[in-house]
Amino acid sequence: MMDDIPINIAIFEFPYEDDPAATCRGVSHDTKDNAIQLAYDMVLDQGVDGHDVKRIFSEWQPSSTMTAFIERNCPNAHVTWSFQEGDEAKFAKEMKKLYTKRWWQFWK
Repeated sequence: MMDDIPINIAIFEFPYEDDPAATCRGVSHDTKDNAIQLAYDMVLDQGVDGHDVKRIFSEWQPSSTMTAFIERNCPNAHVTWSFQEGDEAKFAKEMKKLYTKRWWQFWK
């Protein structure tokens, strides 16, 4: 089970058809920035222009290279994250808690 813990999860929010807050999610098991790229690719697969992306959430702060990519391709997006470089131990602890919690414990 612990091998399934992702390195990063990123979510893009954008208006799509009748939904003002549609989302695409990228999950990466190899690099932190890859989750952002995967989510962006899914947005494009929906036929949505990156300029229409309103919010981007990433578990990890995007690298400077990915930040430049986001600014270029999703200039209207407000970007937030939970962890930054140096938070690896904190992230591992939080993911372990999340992924070892039994389903019925989420209601407590």
